[in-house]
Amino acid sequence: MTEQSQQIVLAEARGWRFANDSWFSPKAVTKGKALATNPAIWWAFAEESKLPDYLHDLNAIHEEEKTLNCEQYEIFADFLHNIVNGYAPSDYVQPSDMGSNTQILSATAAQRTEAVLRALERWDDTR
Repeated sequence: MTEQSQQIVLAEARGWRFANDSWFSPKAVTKGKALATNPAIWWAFAEESKLPDYLHDLNAIHEEEKTLNCEQYEIFADFLHNIVNGYAPSDYVQPSDMGSNTQILSATAAQRTEAVLRALERWDDTR
């Protein structure tokens, strides 16, 4: 997936919406819908938001990691282990011990974004 595709897919999975050439956070969407008398134009009542830079900002992707449930987090950790160690997704390797898992501590924001998208089953090799 391209960086732009990853950014958009993760944002949309987390409730961000694109309307009227602007991005709106989930809170802004909720507020806009509450204020709009016509739900079709909620964006006119919402405050534009800056999309998080998941691929370059460790804080932004960490916030997304915290939203994963237990099952998703286990899948995320396994994918992150494989990404950091250079295994292709088709060559899935179960981490054998904690020593091999310590490398995930220094994973980049881009690596973490890919692992989150794969855990959420939103990764698309064609994009």
